[in-house]
Amino acid sequence: MDELLRYFEQHPSLFIAAGAVVSAIAAVVGVWIKWIRLKKDRNELQDQVNDLNHQLGQMQATREHLEKDHAKAQQQTQEVRQELNAAQQQAQEKQGQLTGELETSAERIAQLEANERRAAKLVKHMLELEGRLWQKRPQSGTPRFRALSDRKMAIISVVNLKGGVGKTTVASHLGAALADRGYRPLLIDIDLQGSLSSMFIPADKIYERAKESGLLQHFLSEAAHHRGLNLLKFIAPILDDRAGLIAASDTMAYAELNLTMRWLLRLGKRDTRFLLRRALHQKRISNEYDVVLLDCPPLINTGCVNALAASDYVLVPITPSKKSAERVPQLLKMLHDLGTRINPNIEPLGMVLNRTHGNNLTAMEQDLWKQLQNQCQDVWGSPVYACRTHIRQTTEVRDAEHQFLAPGPGSELYDYFKRLVLELEERLPRECRRAATAPV
Repeated sequence: MDELLRYFEQHPSLFIAAGAVVSAIAAVVGVWIKWIRLKKDRNELQDQVNDLNHQLGQMQATREHLEKDHAKAQQQTQEVRQELNAAQQQAQEKQGQLTGELETSAERIAQLEANERRAAKLVKHMLELEGRLWQKRPQSGTPRFRALSDRKMAIISVVNLKGGVGKTTVASHLGAALADRGYRPLLIDIDLQGSLSSMFIPADKIYERAKESGLLQHFLSEAAHHRGLNLLKFIAPILDDRAGLIAASDTMAYAELNLTMRWLLRLGKRDTRFLLRRALHQKRISNEYDVVLLDCPPLINTGCVNALAASDYVLVPITPSKKSAERVPQLLKMLHDLGTRINPNIEPLGMVLNRTHGNNLTAMEQDLWKQLQNQCQDVWGSPVYACRTHIRQTTEVRDAEHQFLAPGPGSELYDYFKRLVLELEERLPRECRRAATAPV
């Protein structure tokens, strides 16, 4: 090294040149180092740029995802808002509907309260009427009473306010005797027990007719609402098709109660006391039948009043007992009282003594029979016909009360009712005696 230094000292130009070379080399090395550093910085910057671009891409992806979420959220918000608006609208409509229903309910409650007050007033008035209940003035639209001379079909109510006097037995055998005489009788069972029906129609057949709504109670219930109801549809043929029967069952009591309450509370437009009159006075009935027999209950109810409102006559069966006889004047007084409102045309056809103790009346029976005729004349104001034909109590009569068997010629019961038909026929107007020339 010392020698090198001495060499450079001896040759200064070489030293300068060497210095220049070293300086140049140092400068080149410095530049190269600087370039290396710049390249490294550039690479680092490029990496940073790449990282930033990557982050930017992630941020853009995140932004797009957020924008999608935002759009979805806006759509869901819109849907929720629409559903909320729809729910609010439905709530408003429901509120309006409930308000309307509440107002309607309030009106109905007010109407029901008014009806209740009116019903209570009517019931109080009915209770004050007591026995005059059925004498109320007929409602508007009551069917007129078609004259017997026009109909030529007598309508007869078989009635007594005393039960157990044989009304059903008399009605059934009188119907058979009329058919034998050549008449076309129609029998109607108005008694709540349906005894007349069970004499002619088996229980299973009555049940079938009940299922088909073909009994009297069904007719009355429907007739209270439908004016043009055809009574012929409710008639069952009996006595080998020589007669007809409108049957009833024990549910007749429910129809009775319903009709009575409808009339008392004025719930319908029709006066339920005149349903049978409207039906029986039509030509479709008088063209088919010559005489109608109505088997009435032993009390004045809607069915019995219907029968009396439609009838030309009442036939009163009685037994030779004081309790049975004393009810007849009461019946006649009731007919007088009902006449002004219900049927001023009705008259007693006669009284028939049933279940006597022999072919000839005993002294006690004759005395009771005579007293009854006097009492009836006093009440009615004119003589009430007492049938000459009496029905003697026999085994045949008792059996007939359980099951109807039409008696034939030679039977004592047959003779009784044959004579009774001839006797009652004399009491009918001549234009109603359609079988006057029929064989006896």
